Amino acid sequence: MFTVLPEAKRLAYLEAMGIDSYFPRINLPGAKQSVLCQTLPVREEAATEGPVDIAAPMGAAPDAAPQLATGHDTLLALMPQIGGRESPATKKVEAAPAQTAVAKSAALRFNLRFFQLPGLAMIVDSSPDSAPEPPMQRFVANLLLALSALDENWEGAIKPNLQQHVFRWPLVGNAQIDQGEQAAREAVNASVFANRERHAIPLILLLGEQAAQFGAGDYPDARLICLESISHYLVNPAAKRELWQALLAAR
Repeated sequence: MFTVLPEAKRLAYLEAMGIDSYFPRINLPGAKQSVLCQTLPVREEAATEGPVDIAAPMGAAPDAAPQLATGHDTLLALMPQIGGRESPATKKVEAAPAQTAVAKSAALRFNLRFFQLPGLAMIVDSSPDSAPEPPMQRFVANLLLALSALDENWEGAIKPNLQQHVFRWPLVGNAQIDQGEQAAREAVNASVFANRERHAIPLILLLGEQAAQFGAGDYPDARLICLESISHYLVNPAAKRELWQALLAAR
C-alpha cells in the first residue's frame, strides 16, 4: 500500500526540485466553501516544518536533522543512474537482441489517372504529370463518345469535361510499409477491381507503360486492353487511327 505524502512535505519536495506549485488559497465570491482551501497549508506553514532530505525514504523516522538537498543532489537521489552512479538495488536490463530488418523493395513513385463511365468503360492512364489536362480530358471524352456508339445498351450522356481520380503511389509515406513493385501492383489491381465491380464497367483501357505494368490483372467479365498513353496520341495524331483499329479488333 502506498502512503499519502503530507501536503507540506510534498510542497517541500517540489520546492527543492525547483517546481512551482499553484493551488487556490481563498474561495471565489459566491463559491461553495472549498475543503482544499482549508486543508492546504500556507507557504509559511510548509516552511516551518524545516527542509526535507530528498534522499531519505518516505515514512522514515526523522532520527537526524534533515538537510536541504541541492537540485543536483535531488536528481541524483531520484534517478540513481545520473552521473554514472547506480543504485545497488537497481538491476540492469539486458538489451534485447536487435531483430534483423526485413529487406524492403525499392520504393516506387508514380501517378495514374482514372476516367470511368458506369456501364461503359474505364480508362487508366499514366501520362506524365507535365501533360496538359484540358487536351487529355477532351481526348478521353471523344474516345468514350466513340465507344458509346459501338455499345447498343449505352444510353447515358458523356460530358466533355470528365472528372478524373488520381491514384498516387506510394499510398502511405511510411518506410516500414513495403512500397515495392509487387505491393504497387496489388494496390492498383484492387482499385481497378473495386471500381469495376461498383460501376459494372465491361471495358478497361490501360493507357501507358505504368498503367499496363501495375494495372494488368484478372478482372472477370471485363475486357482488358493495353495501349499507349494519352500523351502519346496527343503528340502523334496519326496514332489515333491505330488506337481505333485496336479497339474495333478487341470488340
